[in-house]
Amino acid sequence: NQLTSDHGFDLKRDGDVVAPLVAELKSLGIRTSLFMDPDPEQIRLAAQTGTDRIELYTETYAAACREQKNVEHVFRQFEEAADIATKIMAQF
Repeated sequence: NQLTSDHGFDLKRDGDVVAPLVAELKSLGIRTSLFMDPDPEQIRLAAQTGTDRIELYTETYAAACREQKNVEHVFRQFEEAADIATKIMAQF
């Protein structure tokens, strides 16, 4: 009953379900993208699913900006996540 995402995939928990779905979609010629939190471990797991790309869920950054708390720290988490994703995803 969820209308929109409120977090990224948890691939530690759901990777065994997501990976075969990604493979099936790719076998049909469909490019895939996974919605992810800026968690380096989760991003590494996303790459292992074979997905073509990821999208970062940015609610924590929006909340930091709205509340004017820890904006720089939260931004750095996204910057690190993007750097890791760029490096790891290029290997696949």
